Amino acid sequence: MAKDRKLYPMPVHTVLNHPGFVVLPAAGRGMLFSLLSTYWRGGCRWYPPTDLGMSQWAQAHLRTWKLHKREILEIFHAARPELDGYHAKREGGRLGLVNAAHSANSARRLEALRENTAAAQARRLDLPGAGMTPRREPNATPRPVAPDKREARARFAPKL
Repeated sequence: MAKDRKLYPMPVHTVLNHPGFVVLPAAGRGMLFSLLSTYWRGGCRWYPPTDLGMSQWAQAHLRTWKLHKREILEIFHAARPELDGYHAKREGGRLGLVNAAHSANSARRLEALRENTAAAQARRLDLPGAGMTPRREPNATPRPVAPDKREARARFAPKL
């Protein structure tokens, strides 16, 4: 299943105040909002140019779509500039925040690199005990012995 994207709230002021919306029947309003929500979820990029594609977006039978097509498209094209503008504004704001975060993070990384210079290391070495690494004892494991120089070991004797 695909991960859900975060959607911005869809502006519907133009749609609700359009005089054609008031006279649409319930089926027409449902088709209009299905069309608008599909366009909005798609990032306001494109919409299908054919009647069949638009009826599928509106989730209606082709006959029902053709019956209300003119009023729905009139309202859709009246609301489209508001949808596109609001979406572009929100995306631009989000991209501005992302760019600001990147610049802040890069400045923080640059400062950390500057602190990691020899002078900063010398300051850290002024602390008592700093810069001294404890010596490790070598491992006390015995070295392997050739088979002919090994001690005789007790062997299991078969039971009689």
